[in-house]
Parts: sequence; C-alpha cells; structure tokens
Amino acid sequence: MRSIIGCDAHKQFSVFVAIDKTGKTSSPICVGHDREEYIRFLRTLPPGSEIALEATGHWYWMVDEMESTGHHPHLANPTEAKKRMGKTNKTDALDAKGLAILLHNGTLPESWIPPGDLRDQRELLRTRMALRDLRTSLKHRIHAAIDRYGLHATGISDLFGVRGRVYIDRVVDQLPSHTASMIQMQLASLDQLEAQMESIESRIAAVLKPSPSVRLLRTIPGLGEILAPLVWLEIGDVSRFPHAENLASYAGLVPRIIASGGRIRHGGTCRNINPLSQMGICRSRYPILRSTGQSVCSGPLPPHCQSPLAPRSPTAESEGTRPVGADATAHPPLAASGPYLPSLSFAPSARHHLRQEPDAGNPPVRICAGGTA
Repeated sequence: MRSIIGCDAHKQFSVFVAIDKTGKTSSPICVGHDREEYIRFLRTLPPGSEIALEATGHWYWMVDEMESTGHHPHLANPTEAKKRMGKTNKTDALDAKGLAILLHNGTLPESWIPPGDLRDQRELLRTRMALRDLRTSLKHRIHAAIDRYGLHATGISDLFGVRGRVYIDRVVDQLPSHTASMIQMQLASLDQLEAQMESIESRIAAVLKPSPSVRLLRTIPGLGEILAPLVWLEIGDVSRFPHAENLASYAGLVPRIIASGGRIRHGGTCRNINPLSQMGICRSRYPILRSTGQSVCSGPLPPHCQSPLAPRSPTAESEGTRPVGADATAHPPLAASGPYLPSLSFAPSARHHLRQEPDAGNPPVRICAGGTA
C-alpha cells in the first residue's frame, strides 16, 4: 500500500501529516518553502506517495516538485474539503490530517491537475484578457472625463478610432489642465497596451497551432481566434468529463435550480466554475445578435428582442470576432444540432431562461446568457 500524506500548504511553509492503513496519523512536520529544502524533504518520503494538497494560489511549483520526485499529488477543492472535514477547530496540523483522512477514505474532492505545458500556455490567453480589461477601463475613464465637461462627440461611433482621436486632440485644450494631462497620459497607455496585445496575439498564433479541438470550437459562431483557444485551454482534456452535462457545469453554463413544493426557480450559476471559459462562451453570442438580430437556434427569439440590437458602445469589445460586420454573417447558422452541442440557444438577457418540457430520451442543452436550462 502506498503511503498517504496530507499537505496543508501556505505561502512560506507546508505542514505534512501521514496516515497508515489502520487510520493512525503521524506527528505533523513543517517544511519551509526554500526550493532545495522542499525537494530534500520530498525525497525522504516513501517512493510513489499519494499526497493531498489544496488548490491554493501557489500550488503549481509544489505539484511540479512532487511529480519530479516520483510522488502522486492530488489537488483538492479547498471549500468542499473543509466542509467534508467537519472540524470545529482549525489548525495547520488538523487541516493536513483532514486532507490525509479524506484521501485515505476516498472522499477527497479532487480537482483536475492540468499538465505543466497547458498551465504555461494558459498565461498567454489570460494575460491577453487582462490587458483587454485594462484597455476597456482606460477607455471608460476617458469617456467619463470628456462627458463631464459636455464635450461628448456626436456622429463618431468610435472615440478611439482615427476620427475619434482627431476629435480628442481638438477638444483636449478645452479641458482643465490636469484633466487634459491625465487624458493624454491615458491615451499613451492605451497605445502601449495595443502594442502589447498585438505582440501577445502574434505569440498566440505562433505557439497555439490550430488543433482539431480549436477548429471544432470555431464552428460555433462568435468563437474566433482569441476566444476559441481560450475556451480550449481553460477546459483542457474534455475526455475527463463523464457526460456533457458535467462539462456544461464546469464551464459555468448551468444555472442553480431551487425546487420546493412544486415550484421551480432558476438562479445564477455557481461560483465554483471556470470563469474564463464561461466568459468566452457567453461572450460569443453578442456579435451574432448584434449583426443579425435573428435567432441562431431552432426557435424564435422572444418578442422583445426580435428587432436588431442597438449599436454597441465604443468601448464594448468582442474578442476574436473582428470584423463584426458583413464577415460575421458568413458564419454558418447554428442549427438545432451539430458536431459540438445539441440545440444551442442564446438569449440577450442574463435573467431570461428558456424553458421546455424535457425529452425523456435525450434532454436538449440550451445555452443562454445565464446558463443552460
């Protein structure tokens, strides 16, 4: 029987507790996070030990070192693990002991450990999305500063396009000195962000060669050169999901259901999801609805959204779907069934959930803004 060990990991140290086949636990051992010291300790453990640790913000290097020294790490969901321990008191030793007991009993709420290469590649898309958020924040600040002084542009759809930048240069002298200086500084930061984003996008294109999975994702209208690789990397190995419903739940597309006394109500999605995959899939519906204003599924849109949607805000962005105009309609219409998901349906409001009587054979999956219903 392999040795089973619980590891309560912190930023500066970890506490290890082992458990034998009879359920008896050892005394806790505290190991500092000096890399060499940590490796030396791992080499003193029985070969092939099963080590349970929580998914904290610094588990990457610990898992790498455990695997390199021949051990088998098990990543636990921290919130669910604490519930299953059911302890009144909390200490580092008790947490390590609780993880070891859960792993020994086969009740450890395990999370998938992505391969090291995949974890590294995720940083490309995650940084790209973080820079996009910074860019949007700066654009909002510039819009607000100009609007505060009644200088909002009329007839210019994009304040940060060619005509918009000319307009800003013309009206910036009408602003108070400090406000004008800050707008110019933020415009310079926008230019730097644009250059950095272009550099990352070139790196993404060079590193992430089109795979069959990415090409399949790109058959979904709205998933383009940025969002498709993002969803692919965040989901990882799709074969780890036993059913499509599990994948939809992990991706944050399934709303909560509250049923009692014959009444059924759907709430928001659970927090224990992958937020980036949820964002990528849900964001893909916007360019479709903006460009066509028609249903992209096998049913009509609700009455309040049958007309085309209003033009998007200059700061609203849809990653990986440019251009949105005529080229966006070139995507094949999303049929009632296809090679990716059965019966997809998109709704414009996060509070709007589509309902239908379930099919006893194969209940359709309907994806809307708030999730599947």
